[in-house]
Amino acid sequence: MDPHHFIDASRRLATAQRGKPRQVDLRRALSTAYYGMLHTVSNAYADILIGTSTVRDHDAWLQAYRSIGHSQLARCCNRKDIISKFSNEMQYFCNTLGYMHSTRNEADYNPNTTFYRSEVLDDIESARNAINNFMKSELHERKAYLYMQRRVQENHNG
Repeated sequence: MDPHHFIDASRRLATAQRGKPRQVDLRRALSTAYYGMLHTVSNAYADILIGTSTVRDHDAWLQAYRSIGHSQLARCCNRKDIISKFSNEMQYFCNTLGYMHSTRNEADYNPNTTFYRSEVLDDIESARNAINNFMKSELHERKAYLYMQRRVQENHNG
């Protein structure tokens, strides 16, 4: 899946109506933008671990793809002591991912929160920029980030 398609879909949701948008559309837009970021990480992890070849083991690739968890991502992004060692672009990705994770939780689980189109569109654009930063980062940096993801999960699980 192309993570940019999630971003495009979230933008369509946020701009679907003229006038005042429905809250459900803005909430789904935020959640969808976050999922674009999640799929960016999941796809990169599976590709690096299993490979991108057409003859790769598809079951193993899917297992690796699905092994990245939401809480794991948030915990990792909150580790400023580790994140600060990465490039500015990767730090932007991590900070945006952490922000979008908490915003997605707010959108999905707090019916009392009101969202505004202009802010949602800004968040979607931040997610797009973060995805682009991740994808153009050096391979060794993506590998280090993904390794750190796994280490944070392993340390959390005991």
